[in-house]
Amino acid sequence: MLRLPELSDLQVFHTVAQTGSVTAAAKRLHRVQSSVSSRLKVLEEQLGVELFVRQGKGMQLSPAGERLLGHAEDLLSRAAQAVQVARSDEPCGPLRVGSMESTAAVRLPPLLAQLHRAHPALEIHLATGPSHPLSEQVLAQTLDAAFVAEPPEHPELQRQALWQERLVLVGTASAPNTLLAFRQGCAYRGVLQRWCQQQALSPRVIELNSYHAILSCASAGMGLGIVPESVLASYPWRAALHEQALPAEQAQVPTYLVWHAARQHAGVSALLALAESSVRAKSVE
Repeated sequence: MLRLPELSDLQVFHTVAQTGSVTAAAKRLHRVQSSVSSRLKVLEEQLGVELFVRQGKGMQLSPAGERLLGHAEDLLSRAAQAVQVARSDEPCGPLRVGSMESTAAVRLPPLLAQLHRAHPALEIHLATGPSHPLSEQVLAQTLDAAFVAEPPEHPELQRQALWQERLVLVGTASAPNTLLAFRQGCAYRGVLQRWCQQQALSPRVIELNSYHAILSCASAGMGLGIVPESVLASYPWRAALHEQALPAEQAQVPTYLVWHAARQHAGVSALLALAESSVRAKSVE
């Protein structure tokens, strides 16, 4: 197995290359000369090459040393940047966000654009899916945060309610025998199935992967679906749909931002602050 050089040994090598002598390098590094000499020897033995040509009291880079110098400078620079990033409170690096399909389509584009402008060092990764699997991914810490409905009660799952979504039934006007829904784990599918139970209905389910597919199938009379009003508002063929109101206690479903209690991610804090600001701005309008 390849043994990699220690960064501290590369720093010794780099300093000797800059100063031209072990004595000057030891002074700059605040180390004794014997320590600098021994670390250089360890590095040369590890690499199997001589890095310097000794000329009296001076040191000149060998051809191998010249080849190594640029890489050593790059590694030391990257290490210094890594330390700076780790110690910084400024949001940066990867931010893995999950979201329900409807939230990703309607709510998040302006929010993520604002987050990107405010914190360009953040690398935003967005994954969509049903609420329950997204919450599980946050708990497993494979996502940093997620926008979900009906998050589970869990001591390690932090939550903040943001938007109220009004759900609307679309499709068959008579008693439905087919539901058009996302796969299991979708919170809105759960609302639809509970409504069917209250109506003493036992329909079959056709699982679809997008609201566009649900709305298209509903307008064709294939079955009954459930859609947030915010999605319907941008659907160009809404007039072709039959809409049915849900009871008030079922129609209003809040969207939460959830995150793991053990992960203090500056990017999640910035995302939450922008989302709350957006909600306050909407409430003033």
